[in-house]
Amino acid sequence: MEITKVRIMNDSSTYYRIALKQVHGLGNVTQRKLIQHFGDAESIFQAPTTTLARDFKIPKRITKQLNSKEVHRAAEDEMQFIDREKIDVLWFEDSSYPERLRQVFDAPVLLYKKGNYDLNAPKIIAVVGTRSCTPYGLEKTNEIIDGIAPHHPLIISGLAYGVDVTAHRRAMKNNLSTVGVLGHGLNKIYPAAHRKEAEMMCENGGLLTEFPSNVKVSPELFPMRNRIVAGLADTLVVIEAAKKGGALITAEFAFGYNRDIFALPGRVGDRYSEGCNHLIKQQKAHLLQSAKDIEYIMRWEQREAPRSVQKQMFIELTDEEQQIYDYLQGQGTVGMETLMIDLNLPGSALASRLLQLELKGVVLAIPGKKYSVT
Repeated sequence: MEITKVRIMNDSSTYYRIALKQVHGLGNVTQRKLIQHFGDAESIFQAPTTTLARDFKIPKRITKQLNSKEVHRAAEDEMQFIDREKIDVLWFEDSSYPERLRQVFDAPVLLYKKGNYDLNAPKIIAVVGTRSCTPYGLEKTNEIIDGIAPHHPLIISGLAYGVDVTAHRRAMKNNLSTVGVLGHGLNKIYPAAHRKEAEMMCENGGLLTEFPSNVKVSPELFPMRNRIVAGLADTLVVIEAAKKGGALITAEFAFGYNRDIFALPGRVGDRYSEGCNHLIKQQKAHLLQSAKDIEYIMRWEQREAPRSVQKQMFIELTDEEQQIYDYLQGQGTVGMETLMIDLNLPGSALASRLLQLELKGVVLAIPGKKYSVT
């Protein structure tokens, strides 16, 4: 029996998870709904197509792929590839899956990981910016990463020219773990000029993608990559960006995911400062002058865990505040995104009530827009 066939028999769950990602037109949100309903990926392939069409409104052009030779051949090839290249497959229900990203509604159900790093590290910062950064942008990128190095954060970026690769290089110089999120499969490096950096990163960090190895480099896939960069981190740092481009797309994702955003200001009229200045003007980003700003906003300057505020006797909470307090008491530390979904509250209303609970000393705000009871 072929090695691949034996591998599939011994690990059918991984095989069907990989096969599910080979079905074109089946998005991550729909995949998660299907898994929640059927229990696992393999059961989706065994489900009647009539059920998929009736209950989930999945078109025939998609359901017929579940039994197609092309999908299963591609899955077999991918199993061989991950074995050969020593790539880890992270499933969204696994404990190794990044918890910050899991809270995002459109998070990928599967990730391919190469290297040695912890996607659930205590502190994670994403650094992005223009590919055509100025000497000022390069200098500030290096300066900020040097400044936050004592906190040992994991540095995330996209391995692109300019700010991205500068952030990766400076992270490695500071012995920080750094991860490049790719917009294609792990069988290639784009741009090819950064292959050396990619190899070095795998010694203390590595590469990550949601795309299998048969996916080619294509511009329309990079926004999908950008949402992962935004979703993985506690905070996003934007170093020089035009008014349109990948860095601003990443910032919009980060804003939608309730991540803290920092933007480096620049001179009015400078092309690659327009995007940063615009984020600050819209109050979507904190003004970033140095690493001290990140330390202050993220409360990293606190060397000791903040002391819990002693609750007053017979403190009065509104019904809405009591609902939030009871939820946090039962769940522990929870992110803003999860609170919004589970409590079915809009972000503005939830933020207002959380602030009142903080002022009353019964809820504690934790860096990364997370909350717990005191």
